[in-house]
Amino acid sequence: MSATPRQQVVAARRIIVKVGSSLLTAAGSGLDVAYINNLCEQIAAARSNGYEVVVVSSGAVAAGVRKLGWQQRPTARVDMQVVAAVGQMGLINAYEDAFARHHLHAAQVMLTAEDMGHRTLYLNARATLRQMLQYSVIPVINENDVIATDSVSFGDNDRLAAQIANLIEADLLLMLTEAPGLCRDGENMCDVVQQAAVTDEHLATYARAGNSVGSGGIRSKLAAARVAARSGAHSLIADGRDKNCIQRALSGDAEFGTLLVADIPRLSARKQWLASGLNVCGNMVLDQGAVTAVVGGKRSLLSAGVTAVYGDFVRGDAVKLSDEAGNIIGYALVNYDSIAARNLCGVQSSAIADILGYRHEEEIVHRDNMTILR
Repeated sequence: MSATPRQQVVAARRIIVKVGSSLLTAAGSGLDVAYINNLCEQIAAARSNGYEVVVVSSGAVAAGVRKLGWQQRPTARVDMQVVAAVGQMGLINAYEDAFARHHLHAAQVMLTAEDMGHRTLYLNARATLRQMLQYSVIPVINENDVIATDSVSFGDNDRLAAQIANLIEADLLLMLTEAPGLCRDGENMCDVVQQAAVTDEHLATYARAGNSVGSGGIRSKLAAARVAARSGAHSLIADGRDKNCIQRALSGDAEFGTLLVADIPRLSARKQWLASGLNVCGNMVLDQGAVTAVVGGKRSLLSAGVTAVYGDFVRGDAVKLSDEAGNIIGYALVNYDSIAARNLCGVQSSAIADILGYRHEEEIVHRDNMTILR
């Protein structure tokens, strides 16, 4: 018997927790430190239970408005950037202090939409965030408002959180808000909704106007859930005012929030993404040992198993993988550019730094960044 959607949430292991400004600020009057402390206590408990947690946090603008003594959020872009920079200091300090009580380290991560669109920066961010999770560091992510522009911006942190879910292949995007879930025309909230059922009409109907503190609403959360679903992540819109919100979410509580179910499993979604719609820039030829390792052993591709490299590509580009007879094995995103890859053919991973003078990763292609067609 297959697991129900709520059971799949319980089985999730990599979680994005997105928390909005209205929850993090005390009625718009600065940061609500007590709330942040409770949130971090819940995250620490989730970590101790084996969950990997990334926080996408709003609140910098609201905190900056308060710190500068302004009465409301500014509307001019440059003023928004100023208050965000001022408020970010207090926001990350509050997280750092709260996590330190549980012997955890917080890491400030500032990203822009342009970072996510640049292949090399995308892979760097992905590798760094995954390594942080290995070290039990809690990444606290926000958009880098100081250098973001109107034309290159996530728009709000719901969309940023969805992109992070894709970036690190999260199992669940938990969007904490003041709303109890998805409501329509005053009716009770829905428990589970299939992503395929969320149409453009729903985006217009299930809408709640933003408030003076935050920039998002239910509409932006539905749009974010659509994005997260592309890599197979489920999304849960839930009441962040509940003092046990994370515990209730991860316990599979059917009465807590609205679960938006991704249409296809995470692994299948990523394989489909890698296998289609990619601009293939080159070809790597594998010896028989490497073919056996990546096909039968489901291993990453090491440089020692590559016999030839064709094409011109940069780190993060898509390449075709083939055996020495010319048969296509699959497709992958590479960790090294074509010049470096040619220099690494047949080379042991331990010698990469000696040959190149640097080493991005041990693998020339990580298992997570390839799809095998055999």
